[in-house]
This record gives sequence, C-alpha cells and structure tokens, in this order.
Amino acid sequence: MNEPEYYSYCRHEIVAAVPSNGTRILSVGCGFGLTEEVLALQGREVWGIERERDAATQARSRLSHVICADAETAFAECPKAHFDCLIMADILEHLADPWSALAQYRSTLREGGTLIVSLPNVRFVGVVIPLILGGRWNYAQSGVLDRTHLRFFTRKTAINLVRDAGFSDIKVWPRIRTSPYFNRAAAFVQRSYYSLPILQSFLAKQFIIRAELHSSM
Repeated sequence: MNEPEYYSYCRHEIVAAVPSNGTRILSVGCGFGLTEEVLALQGREVWGIERERDAATQARSRLSHVICADAETAFAECPKAHFDCLIMADILEHLADPWSALAQYRSTLREGGTLIVSLPNVRFVGVVIPLILGGRWNYAQSGVLDRTHLRFFTRKTAINLVRDAGFSDIKVWPRIRTSPYFNRAAAFVQRSYYSLPILQSFLAKQFIIRAELHSSM
C-alpha cells in the first residue's frame, strides 16, 4: 500500500476544477475518498475506484459507490456514457499503460463530459539538476520520483496523452502548493514564477489538465 498521505487529504484544486453542472462523477484512484466526499456533500453522485481494500472500505462510507479493483481493469465495471466528469488525479503515472487506460475510461463519460487529470512533472528542476549535474535519479517515498511511479510525463507529453485519448479543449495549469502559515504569500510567489511558460515547465512539480469529450474527436 502507498504511504498514508496519498490517501488522507483533500485535493481542493481538483474539487475547484470540477464543472458546477457535473452531477455524476467518477474518480479513479480515490483513496479514502476525502476529495470526492466534498463533491458528494454537494449532492452529486460520486463513484470511486480504489485498489487498496482498506482505503476502499473508508471511501464507501463517503461516496455513492466504490469499486475495489485495479484501475487498469476496473473500467469494465463502470456504466458507459454515464458520468459528467472523470477524475484521474495522481493515478495515471502509476499504471503500466496509462494511454490505453485513459482511452478505455473515456467510454464512461457522456458526450460533452469533462476529464480532470493531475500528473507529476518529470522536467521539474529538482529532478533535472541532480540528473544532469550528478547523474542521479533517486526514487523516493513520494513526490515526482515516487518509487511506485511507472511512467513519467512533462507538460507537453501529458497534453499528448490526453489528446491522443480523444479529448479536446485542453487546458493546463500548474498545481499551486501553499503553506498553512503563508498561504497567500506562497501562492503569489508561485504564480509570479509560473506566469512565464519556460519557468513553469521547470518549477512546477505537477500539472492539472482539464479537457472535454466531443464526438467529433
């Protein structure tokens, strides 16, 4: 099982990205369901998929329905063209074939549905500098080089992943991390640096992507 922090906090920036008119939501890799619970408390139908049994048990107390299964196969247990919003936050990088998985989960969305993805940025300066200057690629318990990550993406290749799965109207922004003590100051500094695309590509640890499903794709 992954470290507990992966399961035990709410991703408020993911909640904020969910469309206000999205009433049926599927979250792949929901953990304890704390992010999804915020959406469920708004009166939405929220399904979760979680491989770890203990985490799935906790999520069941918060969500409409939880499937305890591996993310790469669980799409077969989901209704087709049912959901308004598909959330894949911090999950695709853990899969052996995220390209196939995303294409498969596309079938669970209705026409005009929204996809929300978050992916770590392997071009992050904290990865690139040790690699170039020291020849180091050290896996860790968490972060961009989490030892359970199987696939790695940059901003550009993350966009390609989403586009190749059949999504359009793609929007990308860096995840803004803030300190509990200096929330506003930290957010301001990060947004100032991230305003330049080249700096964003190196300074962002993670990108959030929002895209739409249209039949013309």
